[in-house]
Amino acid sequence: MEKDNFGIGGVREPFAGRIGFYPQSSNELAAQIDYLLSGVEKIPLDGDIIGCVVPHAGYSYSGEIAARAYKQLVNEEFESVLIFAPPHRVYRQEPTFDTVSSYLTPLGKVAVDQELIAKLVSESPLFAVSRQPHVQEHSVEVQIPFLQSILKPGFKIAPAVVGDMTFEQLHQAAKIIADVCKGKNILLIASTDLSHYFRYDQAKEMDRVGMDLIASYEPEKLYKKLMMGETEMCGGFATVLVMLAARELGAVRAIELGYMNSGDITGDKSSVVGYGSTIFITGKKKKSALKSEEWVGDEEKKELISLVRTTLENALSGKGIQDYTPVNEKLYEKRGAFVTLKTKDGKLRGCIGHIAADKPLFKVVQEMAVAAARQDPRFPPVEFSELKDLEIEISILSSLTELREVEEVEIGKHGLLVQKGHSSGLLLPQVAVEWGFDREEFLRQTCFKAGLGPEEWKDKGAKVWKFTAQIFSESELE
Repeated sequence: MEKDNFGIGGVREPFAGRIGFYPQSSNELAAQIDYLLSGVEKIPLDGDIIGCVVPHAGYSYSGEIAARAYKQLVNEEFESVLIFAPPHRVYRQEPTFDTVSSYLTPLGKVAVDQELIAKLVSESPLFAVSRQPHVQEHSVEVQIPFLQSILKPGFKIAPAVVGDMTFEQLHQAAKIIADVCKGKNILLIASTDLSHYFRYDQAKEMDRVGMDLIASYEPEKLYKKLMMGETEMCGGFATVLVMLAARELGAVRAIELGYMNSGDITGDKSSVVGYGSTIFITGKKKKSALKSEEWVGDEEKKELISLVRTTLENALSGKGIQDYTPVNEKLYEKRGAFVTLKTKDGKLRGCIGHIAADKPLFKVVQEMAVAAARQDPRFPPVEFSELKDLEIEISILSSLTELREVEEVEIGKHGLLVQKGHSSGLLLPQVAVEWGFDREEFLRQTCFKAGLGPEEWKDKGAKVWKFTAQIFSESELE
């Protein structure tokens, strides 16, 4: 473990911008990143991103390939981002972290997670801290403006350079990273370009070897090919380390997002540099927590669930909706509500609601129960014989609040209503949780529900409202 005499603290001033890797003006930098991100797609994922491989050349060269990975992380939230990169100016072998308290870019400051770094360094001499290799190192820095642009605020970084290590050392370091980071919401980044200064066709062939081994998630084979010179990466050791650590933290597969080299950009194919991006994901996507309100207690919940089931039994057997006198006074409160019917295996069977708070809650629940069973146009009417196998869910609604900024939407807490002209659509808070939507996808899906185009919520003629709900089901109360 190496330590220098700088101590912990201070601000790391921008370097990469001064030598042309990205614009020094905050407005120009933000505009370039927005442009790069707007040109690539966010793909649907069935797992959470734990790590990624991204290039570190100037944005005009590798920015598009980097943006393909960063687009997948838009609006994600992390406690810390560990960035592993190769040393270009001051060599270090072991992962060596910076000692400063923050990194400055034209987009502002990002705090360095010195607490996390201290834990890693205290665990093993495989980790070190030193200011020197970071002072004029661009390979970490070029990742930070992207992170500032896409992630929710509040994340910290742990910047490290990684030199030549044995596979056994990388594997041991990965286990320590996983042990220290277990239970934390962290992202691992391997900052690397690919082959350097080969002719176009030879570079593509060499780079394909490395990219294929990353995509097939074979870190040991990748290490061997790097050592044999059959592929080339200036951040190859950082890449192997991130692949191993991500696997320890639950990553099960890799998704390649793109490859190109400088010849594709400049047209000069005599001597090129390669760029590629890949993400590492878990086997199952974590869901946001559902944040239900608590306006009624267990007794009121039980009464409402019982009322729905009795109402359905009467209505579907031909007796109609019977008069009802609530036991609990809260059921007389005027509230909007939805009644949802699902099969025992969780498939939707009907869902209808009343938004306005203009009727007593018990009457709304009675009426919406029958409507969900008989009037949901997506399904045939529920038969009496089905009732015993259906699960009842009730969502009591708050009043509507007009949405001013997308950032106001909290997944798991808010439902959405979109209206444009005579078209309107509503999705309950639990829908975003069940389907793993982020904010923008939730808005797009609400537009689909309204029969609108996916981006029409942005139009001047459209209005969007948010609301909260108390959500409970029959099985929860048994």
